Amino acid sequence: MAEAGHSDHPFVAEVTHEHEGASRYVPSCRVSIGPSFRELARQMPVDALRDLVVVMTFATPNGRVSPGAPELGGALGCSGWVARLRLMRLCRGWWRGQPVLRLHRQPSGRETFTPGVLILGLRERMLPPATPPSVAAGRERVISASRARYAKPRAEVERDIMVQAGWGDPAEAEAVRSASTADPSDKLGLWAVRRLVRVGVDHSLAVKLVGECGAVECISQVRWLPYRNAKDKARYLVAAIQGRYGEPVGAPSFPPVSLDADDTAFPGPIRETTDAGD
Repeated sequence: MAEAGHSDHPFVAEVTHEHEGASRYVPSCRVSIGPSFRELARQMPVDALRDLVVVMTFATPNGRVSPGAPELGGALGCSGWVARLRLMRLCRGWWRGQPVLRLHRQPSGRETFTPGVLILGLRERMLPPATPPSVAAGRERVISASRARYAKPRAEVERDIMVQAGWGDPAEAEAVRSASTADPSDKLGLWAVRRLVRVGVDHSLAVKLVGECGAVECISQVRWLPYRNAKDKARYLVAAIQGRYGEPVGAPSFPPVSLDADDTAFPGPIRETTDAGD
């Protein structure tokens, strides 16, 4: 807390600097009555004291008081010329050897009035930033946070290791084992199974995909496969069917999936159920 000038002032400008952001402080000001106000009030006429109080209401957030006659005229309810006459009377008044009000003429010609050095005191205080207290994290807390942010589930890591070692995806292998080997009874489903097998999908897995996701979805994904940048086409096709991937960019507009349409999209008759028909 800083205090400027005489400690015993009739008026005190209390300026508070509040922390905002990383290194920015926003000031705010409040003018209060000081210890020697009663002494000043006994020595001044009532109307002059009232004019002085109105002057104090023009304090800026930094605690500066320097209004002009037009502004004070609006606050006093009179013209600027009458307000200047009333303020000049305060400038001619003295208290404790100093003028009550001072007149300042700026280079632009504007006149401002400021309280004397013994009339208005200044108190400043800086509010500390409102930051929560820091709590040191323990070893277990650090490890838990690191695992939550960077670690993968164990099952996912084990699956990646098996795939990289050439053993295949365990989930995919389980899907193959649990899939039925019986071909679909409808011709469109049978055609979808044959198209999946031609790409490299296991027959039993192809039957399962057609049964769970539908022949239309499977044939649509086979149509779009050449327009995807897939390294392992069979594995990508399985993931696309299960995830119901959307149409890739650059793919042409295919006709709706049907036996007649897919006779054209995939050359070869559908009427046979053996691979010789492809």
